[in-house]
Amino acid sequence: MRTRGFTLIELLIVVAIIALLASLLLPAMSAARARAKHSACMSNLRQVGLALRAYADDHEGHLPRGAAVPSPYVPDDFASNQIWSAAAQNRCGLAIMPPRFLPFTRILFCPADRNSNEHNEMPKIGTDQDAYGSYLYRNRDDLTRPLLDAPGVNGEELPVCALAMDINSFGTGTGWHVNHDGKRVNILFCDGSVSGFDNRDHLFSIRAEDFIDYPTRIPDRLDEILRAADRGYRGDPTPPESPNE
Repeated sequence: MRTRGFTLIELLIVVAIIALLASLLLPAMSAARARAKHSACMSNLRQVGLALRAYADDHEGHLPRGAAVPSPYVPDDFASNQIWSAAAQNRCGLAIMPPRFLPFTRILFCPADRNSNEHNEMPKIGTDQDAYGSYLYRNRDDLTRPLLDAPGVNGEELPVCALAMDINSFGTGTGWHVNHDGKRVNILFCDGSVSGFDNRDHLFSIRAEDFIDYPTRIPDRLDEILRAADRGYRGDPTPPESPNE
């Protein structure tokens, strides 16, 4: 008895159905991966917050300030994501915290970092190249007092609340550094809490136009970003998003 096989038309129909199902499932899977990376990023920043608390408790309440005190290599008038200074041959910014406070340097890299900094930048630590993490650290920007529990006020005379956040920079070359496709940003606050915000309007981004006459405009733009983050802690300009969204 001859077994009947599939006709060409039937095979094409099956392939079309599979393609349709894949087109429906892939966006959902992509969104699920984005949510997972967003949650992992928030977890990283919470661990950074715990490390900053431990560091402050061990250093009379002070925050890490750079590769040296005072640091001639790390700008002290605006925030930075630099974690290794080739000139100083020392860790700086958030990476200055010793292993007993921050046991894994990879915590300083967002899983949604489009620059793959964990793989590109970590090997530079200890070399003659500067290294950069995924999170913008306030360092001493707008801090009238470099103390975790009393960091002072910002340029708007509002209490400083934000300490570290996803960096989203839309320049060219080394000036392009994007986390979460630039659409979201997680912010670590002084009390150790972490909140996610919508960034599709680039409220928390260094925009392409900010690189005109580089670096003249960058400090002011970073200052604007950090002030917006401080206001965000109080629900203005945008309410925090749920990490489960």
